[in-house]
Amino acid sequence: MWAVTAIFFLVVGAVVWILEHRINDEFRGPPRKQLVTILWFSFSTLFFSHRENTVSTLGRLVLIIWLFVVLIINSSYTASLTSILTVQQLSSTIKGIDSLITSNVQIGFQVGSFAENYLNEELGIAKTRLVALGKPEEYADALKNGTVAAVVDERPYVDLFLSEHCEFSIIGQEFTRSGWGFRFTPGH
Repeated sequence: MWAVTAIFFLVVGAVVWILEHRINDEFRGPPRKQLVTILWFSFSTLFFSHRENTVSTLGRLVLIIWLFVVLIINSSYTASLTSILTVQQLSSTIKGIDSLITSNVQIGFQVGSFAENYLNEELGIAKTRLVALGKPEEYADALKNGTVAAVVDERPYVDLFLSEHCEFSIIGQEFTRSGWGFRFTPGH
């Protein structure tokens, strides 16, 4: 892709030079100056406006099209770079509850939550792998220092935790949807 982009830079510079050098004094001179003008003209469109003015209508049309192409190339490069840097930060060996079950990593849960019984009795994870955590700050500390590889908790609590600790993320699908229920006494 980079080679094709470099070739496009040279081709556009040459096309603009061909269209302009007969009617525009800024595109004339010794062969070395003309070659530098071709290279400078095409590559400088990435950063700033040109010192050379285009006189011909066809040259201006080519330049307008080229500026849109440069805008797309620049946007694509920025998006790709951002994606590459973000994906490297979000990579994890844990892909979901299945990878937690099959691995031997420690798993955190909130004290008093249904998660301990669910992980142990329903999913068959040994109690020795489960680490009781009391507060969201303990979640963050345990995840940062490697005491636990993941924390399993109810979705509202996880969302609240993530709203304050954006360096962490949810991995995989929700594995249970028991929901919450409330009972109200009539008249109250």
